[in-house]
Amino acid sequence: MTLALTSTCVGGRRAPLPCELPCELPEPIIPAKRGVTWSLTARQTEVIETVIRIGTCIGAASALGLSIKTIEAHMDNARGRVNVDTNYQLIAAYAAARSGGFE
Repeated sequence: MTLALTSTCVGGRRAPLPCELPCELPEPIIPAKRGVTWSLTARQTEVIETVIRIGTCIGAASALGLSIKTIEAHMDNARGRVNVDTNYQLIAAYAAARSGGFE
């Protein structure tokens, strides 16, 4: 089973992204290829996994009992540690690392 991420465009239309992620990810995250290492906190990992499972930051906030601002802060900090610009890039890199495909 895979999870297809979508993005909401202006006007409320949804545009599919070229990214499908596995719904069940193996444990643990080991993104260490060619000397690349991340040190995500347990909470950042929990937030990323919840966003993947639920599909949105708003849904993850509700599921974890946190504010959307807190979820956004965790995602922002995780993006900085992984050195990506968007949540979609973060999720794709995280999923690739979990499946052993991160470079």
